[in-house]
Amino acid sequence: MELYVVMFVLVMLFSGFSSKTKVRLVKRSVNLFEPFWISFAVIAAFLGLRDSIGIDDHMHSEAFDQILAYGYPWRSIEFSYTLICKLVQSINGNIQMVYILYAVPSCLLMFYIVIKLVESRHRPIFIGIFLSFFLLTSLTLMRQFLAVTLLTVAYIKHKERKRLQTILMFALAIFFHYSSILFILFWFLLPQVNKMKKDTKTIILVILFVFQYLPVASVIQSFVVNSSLDSINYISYYLGSKSGYRLYATHLGIINIAYMIVFLVMQYKKTVPPIDIHEKKSDIAEYDADMSSFAFLYFAVSMLFAPFGSLTRIAYSFSILACCFLCKYIDCFTSSSKIVLKFVSIVLFFGLFMYAVSTYSPDTSSINPIVPYRYNLQLFN
Repeated sequence: MELYVVMFVLVMLFSGFSSKTKVRLVKRSVNLFEPFWISFAVIAAFLGLRDSIGIDDHMHSEAFDQILAYGYPWRSIEFSYTLICKLVQSINGNIQMVYILYAVPSCLLMFYIVIKLVESRHRPIFIGIFLSFFLLTSLTLMRQFLAVTLLTVAYIKHKERKRLQTILMFALAIFFHYSSILFILFWFLLPQVNKMKKDTKTIILVILFVFQYLPVASVIQSFVVNSSLDSINYISYYLGSKSGYRLYATHLGIINIAYMIVFLVMQYKKTVPPIDIHEKKSDIAEYDADMSSFAFLYFAVSMLFAPFGSLTRIAYSFSILACCFLCKYIDCFTSSSKIVLKFVSIVLFFGLFMYAVSTYSPDTSSINPIVPYRYNLQLFN
């Protein structure tokens, strides 16, 4: 528990050391000497030096051992993971080195994303939301976390009208995690989501909030479990009916509900951007619409697939962009109250973060199976 507290304090402390920016959007240049890069260095160390603390880590470790023994993993996994494991094994490295090779580029890309999409005054808020909202998920979903950062960079390159780089980022995201294909499919929905009225979005989220508690998965399981059709058998196996695994629902948790309420309030509360931002109002409106839509898709997709357990990970692709929108809630208030609000917000972020830590259990049969944090500095066998 103490290591979680130390990490949170260090990351939040250095997130405030950021030079002031007057260019708000992706046109901003990247200064590699921004002091707040230390925040992402701490996160990279925290992710990369973990000692197999979650259920996905056990799967990664087993696949690593299988690749070492047989040349390939027994379970379906991206070829990129096999390639990285073979590279590490060729220099006598262990699974710890694999964790680092995923954590470092992920955090470097996160640094780039924050520079490009988040104003300096919003960065402590962004980091606080990221820590309390998504970091613990990122602890074990290292392949998808890297893919999500690449997808977010692809969005940036798309806005910069760099088509070749956009395609390259999409290709790399798919290479590291196949679920990235679904993000591209949802990408085509973005113009339609941008056109949705605020009331329509609110109604959809309310309906999906109720839907997530319906026993949809159980009904599907009971329907397909005895089917003899190959296609249905495949679905049944994936859902767990034929593999002896009982599908569990992953309803929107308290933290997600809290941020969804913030999102809904922001829909109806007009933000007040600072007067020193040198951007066209039309450009600001376009980016705000995109970020709002990605946040909406995150909550909508999370609840849509909540009855199907791990399928909610599809929504993880929108997580960073959702943070980029949610961190702007502070603009809904007047300047005189913002300093106090930032302080209160950081205290609340810490409370939410520690609550999230407390919900994880060392019991591998639980919904959130993460053992107390341990680190490992041994990178070679």
